[in-house]
Amino acid sequence: KKNGATLFGIKVFSLMDPIRRNFLRTWFFRQALKKEGVISKRYKFVDVSINGVPKGVYAIDEYYDKVMLENNHRREGPILRFDQEALFIEKPVPPPSEWDDIYDKLDVKTFGIQKLSSNKELFAQFKHSANLLKAFRLGKLKTNKVFDIEKLARWMAIGDLFGGWHGFAVNNMRFYYNPITSRLEPVADDHFNEFTKE
Repeated sequence: KKNGATLFGIKVFSLMDPIRRNFLRTWFFRQALKKEGVISKRYKFVDVSINGVPKGVYAIDEYYDKVMLENNHRREGPILRFDQEALFIEKPVPPPSEWDDIYDKLDVKTFGIQKLSSNKELFAQFKHSANLLKAFRLGKLKTNKVFDIEKLARWMAIGDLFGGWHGFAVNNMRFYYNPITSRLEPVADDHFNEFTKE
């Protein structure tokens, strides 16, 4: 990350045990998304050694930043997420039947808020896009007034085809605000975990 340095063209990333993303499943899934024009974070496998000691194969999972957006041929803009904290305050892991009620209460956040706050244009985009998502949640705006319908449909279809149910949980959803179209686009993430079987 120093001096704008990158690794495989990726500036910020997580290094994780491949089981956390269900091994090759995430790689195939993201390749399909990329082919269909849906924003896809890069995901690579690397041999890792620490102080000369081999640790095996790990996965590099790209983070949400300007470099990731540029790799997807998108302009810089906010990436929204729902605040997860409320999901785990009352109960460690609320049952899925209660998630719909919690969804209405979750605050809309973004990544890199410090950078956004120091850029008047980006911060205005964040406020506008957060208001769009909140209005949709309250039923005040129709889906096609908030989301890029084609990208949303492709994300959902590919997720369903691959069995990527985990990424549709409200706390795993991410949306990029496209300043050109003024619509939200899905940024697929965490669609698979170590428990995914089918």
